[in-house]
Amino acid sequence: MFMPNCYRLDNYPLKEFNKVVQNFYNKYSKRFNIIEHIYPKIQKKMFLQKGQFPQRQMIYEYFPRQRNYDLIDEHIPNDPSKPIVILSPRYRNNQNDPKSIRRRNWPYWQELYDSIVKSKLWNEFTFVICGKEDEYVKDTKNRFHDISKIETDDHSSLVGLLLVLLDRAVLTCGSQSAIPNLSLLKKVEVLEFGHQRSLHTKVYNVFNTRITYFDDPTYQIKPKIIFKNLRKILETKKEK
Repeated sequence: MFMPNCYRLDNYPLKEFNKVVQNFYNKYSKRFNIIEHIYPKIQKKMFLQKGQFPQRQMIYEYFPRQRNYDLIDEHIPNDPSKPIVILSPRYRNNQNDPKSIRRRNWPYWQELYDSIVKSKLWNEFTFVICGKEDEYVKDTKNRFHDISKIETDDHSSLVGLLLVLLDRAVLTCGSQSAIPNLSLLKKVEVLEFGHQRSLHTKVYNVFNTRITYFDDPTYQIKPKIIFKNLRKILETKKEK
């Protein structure tokens, strides 16, 4: 499948796009027996249609570079007796407008962090905060492992680090965002809350990964509810 990095027809003309597509085909048809040449349509508004290709026919196999494994091994304990739990505290600077119908910044992350640290879960699991700099909520008391603090290089990336962690994680907890969605694709159980249940429990969940989802259109669900369910799920993980 050929998926070029183009987003707007006006800055990547259709004629040039088709030329790239054909050159790609000509080059690789000499090395491979191409059964079907699949590529995105970008004419008119087709470039906006992320559903051009059936999700359940896609291959969700990810291969992080070795440097990502090395960095995770250096910074995050891999102790089988303390399974990894990923926390995904999504935050966006432009989502705080009280008039916005999609205010998606949950204001209780610090309270959840405090509840985790005070509980017995803190000694039974390895909690790792995952997010991109300036787009997630840090622990103000600096008590958690945090992959954004790991310095990447030309042979590693933030998403590569996340993929390695997901291979070792037993649960991802967060508001609806890309990280829980990736967790579903990696078949790692998810505890999530947000305003688009069907998308995040069915459409994006192509492998029917176990997920506990709370409908929360205003992103005001109480942290004690999330913590209660986090504890409930993790208790089952310890039993295994």
